[in-house]
Amino acid sequence: MSGRLSVREYARPAKIRNAVRRRYFRRRLAAVALDERLPVPWLGSDYGGWAIPAQLVEADWVVYCLGAGIDVSFETELIRERGCEVFSFDPTDSSAEHVAGLRQPKLHFRQVAIWNHDGTLEMYASPLPESTTLSAANLDVGRATVEVPCRSLQSLMRELGHDRIDLLKYHVEGSEYEVFDPGLLTELGVKILGIRLFHTAPPHRALSLISDIVARGYAPVAHAGSAFTFLRSDLFAAPGATEPRQRSAPARSRRLHRVGASAGARREQSRQRPGRPARDRASDSARGPSKR
Repeated sequence: MSGRLSVREYARPAKIRNAVRRRYFRRRLAAVALDERLPVPWLGSDYGGWAIPAQLVEADWVVYCLGAGIDVSFETELIRERGCEVFSFDPTDSSAEHVAGLRQPKLHFRQVAIWNHDGTLEMYASPLPESTTLSAANLDVGRATVEVPCRSLQSLMRELGHDRIDLLKYHVEGSEYEVFDPGLLTELGVKILGIRLFHTAPPHRALSLISDIVARGYAPVAHAGSAFTFLRSDLFAAPGATEPRQRSAPARSRRLHRVGASAGARREQSRQRPGRPARDRASDSARGPSKR
C-alpha cells in the first residue's frame, strides 16, 4: 500500500488549516480604524464589487485593476458612472474569456500576471475542480502548477503610455507581500488604493503593510473582510468629496463593506447567489464572498 495521501485526504486537513488561518487573520485586521469623513459607496456586485469614494473619480483618471477573475462588475459600474478607462490584468483563460464577452470598449484587458519582472511565472492552480484561480503564493494549498506570462507594473505603464495611476486596485491572490511596494504610491501618483490582503503572511505583516501605507499619506476609508480602500489625505478636501452618490448602497451592504461581514451574513449571501462564480471559491471554500 502506498504511503502517499490521496488528493481528498490531503486537501481536507489543508483546507481546515487554511480556513483557521484565514479567520484568525481577518479577526486581527478587523481592528484597523477607518476614517469615515467621506461617503464610500459600493460599486459592483456583492461578490465582485469594491468600496471606493467614487464621487472623486474623474473621466480622465487612469485606473488599473490587478486581478479580474470572472466578475468585473466593479470595473464596469465605475466605467458607467464615471466614464473613465479601466485597465485590467489577470493571468487566467477564464478571465480573458469573460472580459472579452462583455464587449465593453473602455475596459482594456491584458492576460498577464503581475510580478516584479517581465517574463514567466510559475503559479499554483486551485485544488478545487470548479475553480480556475491561479496563485503564485499557493493561496489555496494546491499541488499542480502552470507557467504564465508575467509583467511588472512599470513595464505595463510604459507599454500603455501612462505616467501615473490615479486608482490602483490590487488583488493578486496572496502575492501582495512580494509585489506591492508602498514606496511606489507617491511615485505613481496614486489617489485611491484598493488592496486585498491575504493570509499568506502573518497578520502582523499585513498590519505593518497597512501602517506603511498610512505613513505615506493615505487613510483607510473602507474595509470588507481583508480588502481595504485607502484615500490620499489631500483628497478629503477635494471639491465634491463629501457628496454622496445618487444611488447609495443598501444598508446591509454599507455595514458589510465598512466593517466586514459576519459569518452569518456571508452564509446568507452565499445562499442568495446559487450561481456564484468560481473565482473565489478556491481560497474561500470556508469563507464569505469576496472577489478574487
